[in-house]
Amino acid sequence: RCLPNAEMRFCAAFVGRPLATVDAQLAATPARVQDRLHARLYAVRPLLQLTLALFWIASGAIALLPSSYAMATRVLTGAGFDLGAARVLVTGGALADLVAGGLMLNARWTRPAGLMQLALIAAYLGLGTWLTPELWADPLGPLVKVVPIAAAILAVMAMAEER
Repeated sequence: RCLPNAEMRFCAAFVGRPLATVDAQLAATPARVQDRLHARLYAVRPLLQLTLALFWIASGAIALLPSSYAMATRVLTGAGFDLGAARVLVTGGALADLVAGGLMLNARWTRPAGLMQLALIAAYLGLGTWLTPELWADPLGPLVKVVPIAAAILAVMAMAEER
């Protein structure tokens, strides 16, 4: 490691050319837009990825709670599904949420997890629109809120590093 003053002269002699100061080197190669963007997003991506993973894990776990499970099963049976099919759909959806969240915790699986989450969102929005279209106008926005979540998934997928 080269230090200023006498040691810097020694290092310059060692490499055979004058050494630039840190300030001079930074001035010669300024950060570009993509460098600044990468620096800003470097800490955001893992936080966003963890948040999405926990969201999907919580969603799956909540769906398996007795009260939530019973409510979702009632909605499906009220729409004409038989009880067995309703239970399979609710359990399958909950397990799919758990898997999608778990996969998002592993950096190597970010993109497949994101694709799975986007497919689940499409399925849930389609089913929700078909069975309970009034939820689009609900003040708490259970269907509307999924759209920014899909955008966050796309952002995490875009930021995922290629190895």
